[in-house]
Amino acid sequence: LDRAAAADPTLRREPIQVVMTLSWPLPWLLAGYQHVGHWSGANLPPGDATVLLVDQDHRAAVEARLRRRYLVVPFKLSPAHAQAYAYFDAERFAGRLPAGTPVFAPPTE
Repeated sequence: LDRAAAADPTLRREPIQVVMTLSWPLPWLLAGYQHVGHWSGANLPPGDATVLLVDQDHRAAVEARLRRRYLVVPFKLSPAHAQAYAYFDAERFAGRLPAGTPVFAPPTE
């Protein structure tokens, strides 16, 4: 995300949603971004964002709210953290992530 924002500073003004039970140090790491929301427990974001950082416990509930396609990259903040996934808007991050990055596509209605 930081490399992409260095190449395109407008990313610092895009919405980022963090949906994790244990998210430290993300508030500190994302301090340079202007529109970061943090959710946990039963509180969930309303839906799509440019970037979502979601732990395994919230993944299904968040995916049920998404309407756009995302490139998905698994990550762990540390051994103490749960498995998590970074969702990058597929249009906004086209060509910025490695070829073969898994894609989340919402069900078609």
